[in-house]
Formats: sequence, C-alpha cells, structure tokens
Amino acid sequence: MNAQKDAFTIRTTSIILPNTYIYFTDTEWNGTYFGIDEHTMIWNSGEDSIPAGSIIYFKSFTSHTITSIGSTQGILKIASKKEAIFAYQGTLRMPTHFIAGIAFNPSDYGTLENTGLIIDSTAFVLPQ
Repeated sequence: MNAQKDAFTIRTTSIILPNTYIYFTDTEWNGTYFGIDEHTMIWNSGEDSIPAGSIIYFKSFTSHTITSIGSTQGILKIASKKEAIFAYQGTLRMPTHFIAGIAFNPSDYGTLENTGLIIDSTAFVLPQ
C-alpha cells in the first residue's frame, strides 16, 4: 500500500477472487479490536478476478470513495502524520484475517499484537 492525503493505492500479491470484501481502516488496533474513533471503508473487488500484480487506486471525498476497480462503501480520512491503514477481512470492527498495514511510524498502528502482520513484510512504515 502507498498512502497520500485521503488516497492510497494497493498492489495485489495474489489473485483476488470475484466479490471479495476487504475492509480498510485508519483506526488504531489495541491487540483485541479496533476503536470507533476514525473511519472504515469496505471494498468489493467486483465481478471479475483481479490478477496478482494489479494496482488499485482509492480516493476518499467527503461522502464517498472512488476506486479504479470494484466498488466501495464508506470513506477514509488519512492524516498527513500519526496515521496507519489496515487492510483486513472479517466484520466492521472485528477482523478474522489481517492482510496488510502501512503507517508513518510503528506506534501509529496502536499495536500489531494478534494481527500476524510483520514489519517490512506485511506491515510497512513509510520512510521519513
């Protein structure tokens, strides 16, 4: 993932099957669940499989998010510092599978405890 002001891109590392739902949130993880103080967006991959290596763009506006592939519900308001984005599957505040994360600093995640995400592998920190 790569983050910009209220926009980010992802590059798929495997095939994404049709109608896959992935949640993106900028809320901190406490080791057990996400808080309720920030935003969450749900992405549906659409009717076709998405090949590995695909680049998908997301841009949030005041009331909606546009994406280059699939459809979205909700928005993300990405701060320019002290921010993290998690990609996961599950339900709104309760992940069953963490996919990836990106942050400005490791502390911006809250914690990575119980996520299975690993710094520099599936959880990335942007260079300062």
